[in-house]
Amino acid sequence: MGEENRSAKIAKNTLILYVRLFFTMLVALYTSRLILNALGAEDYGIYNVVGGVVALFSFLNTAMASSTQRFINFYLGQNDIDKLSEIFNTSIIIHISIAVFILFLAETVGLWFLNTQINIPQTKIFGANIVYQFSILTALLSLIQAPFLAAIIAYEKMNVYAYIGIVEASLKLVCAIILSLYFTSKLVVYGILVFFTYSVSFLLYITYVKKNIILGKVKVEKNKQAYKKILGFTSWTVFGGVANVLNTQGQNILLNIFTGPIINAARGISVQVIQAMYSLINGFQTSINPQIVKSYAADNITYFQKLVKTSAKGSFFLFSIIAIPILLEIDPILYLWLKEVPAHTSSFCSLVIINTLLNTFSAPLITSASASGKIKIFQLVTSIIFISNIPISYFFLRAGYSPEVVYYTAIIAEVAALFCRLLIVKRLVPINARSYVCMIFRCIIIFIIIYISSYYIHSEFIYSILRLMGTFLFTIPYSCLIIYFLGLDKQEQKFIRSKIKR
Repeated sequence: MGEENRSAKIAKNTLILYVRLFFTMLVALYTSRLILNALGAEDYGIYNVVGGVVALFSFLNTAMASSTQRFINFYLGQNDIDKLSEIFNTSIIIHISIAVFILFLAETVGLWFLNTQINIPQTKIFGANIVYQFSILTALLSLIQAPFLAAIIAYEKMNVYAYIGIVEASLKLVCAIILSLYFTSKLVVYGILVFFTYSVSFLLYITYVKKNIILGKVKVEKNKQAYKKILGFTSWTVFGGVANVLNTQGQNILLNIFTGPIINAARGISVQVIQAMYSLINGFQTSINPQIVKSYAADNITYFQKLVKTSAKGSFFLFSIIAIPILLEIDPILYLWLKEVPAHTSSFCSLVIINTLLNTFSAPLITSASASGKIKIFQLVTSIIFISNIPISYFFLRAGYSPEVVYYTAIIAEVAALFCRLLIVKRLVPINARSYVCMIFRCIIIFIIIYISSYYIHSEFIYSILRLMGTFLFTIPYSCLIIYFLGLDKQEQKFIRSKIKR
């Protein structure tokens, strides 16, 4: 497949995923409002922090999923079907084994932590424990399904991924409507409904892969080298996963300890917002990441380098287009969405948007390091940076600083991690670090130009629904024009024009 055809396939897959995105985003935002209104801020905060405890033990899920994804993409790039089947079977056995290990940790250390360290009102303890059990089951399903989802994405069956995502979002909406009905313990009912939703997705992913993707018969793989290869790569990915969990869920727990569940509700809402927004670039990255690994495996270095920069620049600009109007109108958006907005929600959302903007530059570097297979130093350095964020946040919170301080330290850590990643990756794969840094600063300057000019016009009008609508109607096409003329090179502009003409 030529470069033009591969680029066209990336564009097609991205379009499919955007259909999924806009449906799931709209449903997710409305669903969150229904759930917050049904549960109340306190129960919503409790669910958020209880889910965070489970996430402390599910970091292996993310690590294993990314490792499996890397090996499937790599051997697809080399067109080695036998190795592909071997890796797939091996990963299933490893995922099931880790699921058993996580279950043990969650029912011992996790259960102790939930009942002795988390700030939960005494009257809510029983319900929190029930929700915790269903959260564990949900995490286990997510872990076991990971190899099957990895296979779907590696084979670039984005239409299937989109359909299942739409089904899952629809079920979540139905669950939110059910929750709005009268129940004596809505917190417990919500935990059960979430588990049901993920169970349906779990069955759909597994059924599709078994019937439609040829990976050989699922069996217990006996090749010890296959286990050693995956586990060796995964061990350092796990280290990075631990750091990521400590950096995100650790913040959640610190906020709970120092400020209580109401602030957890604010953080939970900011997480919902950023997850919905990140879907905008996640679709693009999901489409392009398999090609990055495959091009590296096939030793097509020129195309590999092109994809890495395209991924970073495209992700940043796509996120910027929606981030700018949301930053300008964050308060009215939250009010219209939630009606009752927990304290600090607005500032949390704004800061996490900035943090995510910076993270878009790191995403292709992480994929590049994974493609090389040499991730030891990469994960070690970045993990230390993110782990150090927790004691620093603890120090500031204990000193009486506002809850926003955890986001300020996270942004500083993100910047440090970005440049450390770049310095390490340039030693692992053929990438021009100087050119990459110039691209980063150029993107940031363009973002600042768009934001300041949009803010100046926005500030001339008093708040109204018309201003809110006008902000989006003006800034989105305005951002697209500025990005097209200042952010894209001639080849990228030509590609965009050809797609518009079609």
